[in-house]
Amino acid sequence: MEETPQYLVLLCKTYHFGTHVGGGGRIATLRQGEYVCGVLESEKSVRAIPWSQIEVINELPTKTNWDVKAYIDRSGTCCLANEQKTVITRPPARDT
Repeated sequence: MEETPQYLVLLCKTYHFGTHVGGGGRIATLRQGEYVCGVLESEKSVRAIPWSQIEVINELPTKTNWDVKAYIDRSGTCCLANEQKTVITRPPARDT
């Protein structure tokens, strides 16, 4: 929407990841404003985000339906419930 040297303005959702991401072998639907299986999803809104706070941006193809629910599958992968099952994040690899 807008880009300056100080910040980026986007219509987006944000996802925050806790120390343990994954469903522990169960399927769980994310609920906005609550940590579910280590993932916190925010509402869709316009945000001005300082560049210093941006770690990663995953730009989705324009045809992606991202205004859908998200869920954690049995493997611990967090996906959008769209046709493509767009991946938001995967659980960290475990040392074996």
